[in-house]
Amino acid sequence: MEGRTEILKTSTWYKFIAEEMSVSLVMPCTASNTFVNHHNPVVYVTIALLRLKNKPEWLSTVFDESCISSMIQNLTLTNISRRL
Repeated sequence: MEGRTEILKTSTWYKFIAEEMSVSLVMPCTASNTFVNHHNPVVYVTIALLRLKNKPEWLSTVFDESCISSMIQNLTLTNISRRL
C-alpha cells in the first residue's frame, strides 16, 4: 500500500485529474471537451483522493479555500444530481 501512496504524491496525472475537476466546477464553460465526456470517472477519482487519510500535499493547493468557495457559488438545483 505504501507504493500506491507514493504514486499519488508524485504522479502528475492524478493532479491533472483533480485540477480538471476543480476547473469544471469553478468555471464550467472552460472545461475541456474530453473532461466533459468522461466526467463521471473523474468525479470518482477525485472523491477517492479527497477521502484518503494521507492526502497528497498537492491536493490542498488544487482544492484551496477560494476554489471551494467558487464551487459552492456555482451550485444550483439544475446542476446537482443524486447519481453519486
